[in-house]
Amino acid sequence: MKKSAFLFRRLFPEALGMGVLVLAGVLLFTWPLALHIKDALPTGSEPEAVALFQLYSMEWTAFAVDNARPYWDAPFFWPFRGAFSWSEPQPVFCLLGWALSKITGFVAAYNFLLLFYLVSFGMAVYAMARLFTRDRLAAFFAAFWCAAGAYSMQQICALPLLAGVFPVSSIFFGLIFIRAKRSVFFWMAVCAYLLTWGTCKQTALYLSMLLPVMFFVFFSRSLRRPQAVARWSLAFISVLAVLVPFSLWQLKFSREMGFERFLGNVRGVLHVKHLFMPAKGHWLATKIFGWEIYSWDLGVAVCALIVLAVCLGALRFYSQWDPFRKKAAAGLLFVSAAALFLAFGPRTDIVIGEVRLGVYQALFSLIPGFKFIRAPSRIVFFSIVGLAVLAAPAFAYLRGMIRGRLSRTVFSAACFGVLAAEIWVLPLPLVYPGKFLREHEKVDAWLKEYAGGSPLLELPAPVQLWPESAVYEAEAMLRALRHGNPVVNGYASFAPPSYWQLRRALENDPAGTGRRYLAAYGVRYVLLHTHRLGAQTPEAFEELLGAQAVYQDAGHWLFELPPSGDRQDADFRFTLRANFQEAPQADKIYAVKLPKERRVAVLITPDSGLEVYAAWKGKGGQENKKIRVKGGVLVDAMQPGLFFRINSGGSRGDILRATAMPAEEMDAFFSRKKDQAAP
Repeated sequence: MKKSAFLFRRLFPEALGMGVLVLAGVLLFTWPLALHIKDALPTGSEPEAVALFQLYSMEWTAFAVDNARPYWDAPFFWPFRGAFSWSEPQPVFCLLGWALSKITGFVAAYNFLLLFYLVSFGMAVYAMARLFTRDRLAAFFAAFWCAAGAYSMQQICALPLLAGVFPVSSIFFGLIFIRAKRSVFFWMAVCAYLLTWGTCKQTALYLSMLLPVMFFVFFSRSLRRPQAVARWSLAFISVLAVLVPFSLWQLKFSREMGFERFLGNVRGVLHVKHLFMPAKGHWLATKIFGWEIYSWDLGVAVCALIVLAVCLGALRFYSQWDPFRKKAAAGLLFVSAAALFLAFGPRTDIVIGEVRLGVYQALFSLIPGFKFIRAPSRIVFFSIVGLAVLAAPAFAYLRGMIRGRLSRTVFSAACFGVLAAEIWVLPLPLVYPGKFLREHEKVDAWLKEYAGGSPLLELPAPVQLWPESAVYEAEAMLRALRHGNPVVNGYASFAPPSYWQLRRALENDPAGTGRRYLAAYGVRYVLLHTHRLGAQTPEAFEELLGAQAVYQDAGHWLFELPPSGDRQDADFRFTLRANFQEAPQADKIYAVKLPKERRVAVLITPDSGLEVYAAWKGKGGQENKKIRVKGGVLVDAMQPGLFFRINSGGSRGDILRATAMPAEEMDAFFSRKKDQAAP
């Protein structure tokens, strides 16, 4: 106890001082956020919709807690259940924000937690760097780069990716446990690991894969002792008890929509040109040269220090380290290399004919949840951290080679100057949520008083969502929490295909297909933002939709659609029969004919209960299987058939799981195939 008190008195002043310095750096490089804590959100290099969605996540969690609402059933992408599960829910951040918002309001709570994420991330990197060097300035260099560097400025609006304190702390406390052999550090590492899952499941999944890479160098027979086995078993059970119920619910909603990706859909991969590109808004790269390449900057200054130190004999200095530091440095190097390799995604796989071989292919096929990851490039976070930590002893070694105090000071100042020049993206772009909320106060008040919780669609809704019009979707979601009506609009990592079908129909054929799709959705009100219209007039929309205007102001027309009558049950049979030439196979697309005499369009959801009874001739005679079709697609009255894809791993006895496919998408696919086959 006395030893712990002594260590606390010794380390607290250092931690406090460095925390203040990191906070000062964060406030400087996020300027002018400090002046707008209560009314603005930083957007960084991403569209404004990303920051607004993070704010929505916090507000929806608070609303669900305060009003005892189903957590996953957020009121966007209506009428689909579980829409909140289609992105990163980050319950740790949202619950902290809910508690803090009682004092500060949501925007201020968001920004305070953002600053906490950045500062604590930097401090976790500083603590890990101090394992390798006694030079506090060198450790601060690594902390400063991670807290306010290109990665943080690029992703500053994607809060789950900024919660770096938890994965870094998990590795740090694991190292401390190995060194000090005290169980308290083991359980702190476990808690940090759980908090990583509670803030960003993608990062947690990557961390789970990389932890064995980090710690395999420490493997010894002592891990087989009963005490060690009991400790690891208890930790494993604790992790499962906390994670499995929450993760299974989210996985259930995502799988019902068929959101598993194919390797061809994994597009957010790393490119070599991204590796040393500063964040968008950089004074040189963006504002002078005009480069718009996405940034995953590993650190020009960081890597330069490591290379220079190695060239000047740092490996001899490394050979003098104790075994613990050598193994820890080797583990970090392996983690950095493995993360960098995996960040390139399927591009590192080898394709021989129709066979794909590679590490990413294996991970994609074997690890649960990996098929829902769009951007494997985000794993490069661990490379950035690992290189930053290894740069600290390299910087300390170079500083130690310089004998004169003045020369050492000049060298250190030059290194920090280069680092600041690499980071500089001032002023940081901001978005002001209060502005659009005030602009819509009147129409939102009408909806709250008279709409009675009826489903609402907001227009115009261009077919192309990303990135220009995405902000309008996020605004509609935030305002839905104020007027109390669920919106068909939405913005998330995934979106139901039926929503894109609806948008295309309203763009191309509003009076025909558009009307039928609106009826299938059961939309009661359509809010037209006239201040976003081009050449079209509100009167033209009113005529095309066959609606009646019930509210008007300077920037908005609100239409009420006529009752749609019997929509689905009378015109569509949810049990179909089909004869196949062979047994249905996973990941293949099939089509079944639909009844010809149908008057209306129908919306298929996971709750529709659509089943296809498939029959084919097998070796032993007639064989049958029931195919349960889920997903989210619109089937028009004129559509002759229904397309669906058999899900891999979806068999349960005589029942197969399948996901409905939009007919428009399949028509385009077959057209491309036909064009490719043409001479």
